[in-house]
Amino acid sequence: MLFSSIEFLFLFLPVVLAGYYVLPFRFGLKNAWLLAASLFFYAWGEPRFVFVMVASIVFNYFAALGLEALRTRGGALSVRRRSLSESALRRLSWSAMSCSSRSSC
Repeated sequence: MLFSSIEFLFLFLPVVLAGYYVLPFRFGLKNAWLLAASLFFYAWGEPRFVFVMVASIVFNYFAALGLEALRTRGGALSVRRRSLSESALRRLSWSAMSCSSRSSC
């Protein structure tokens, strides 16, 4: 499904937007809805890469939790910057490795 396809513009996008605005803000339902819709969107295009997306989401989530813990504990700015840089570098290198394992990126 492409962003300019009929399915996206007249089916997927309206359903996702309607679900987002209908769901209450409590309990993170809106975020869960957008996460599920994103995974569905990527699965529509290439189902075998949904695992890569889920692994990326989990990695980024825990990296953000670690950075937040450093911030709240009063970690030095240089340590937080280094942690952010290491996290981004790991994520980008992992993306490059998964991209090189397939024929097109």
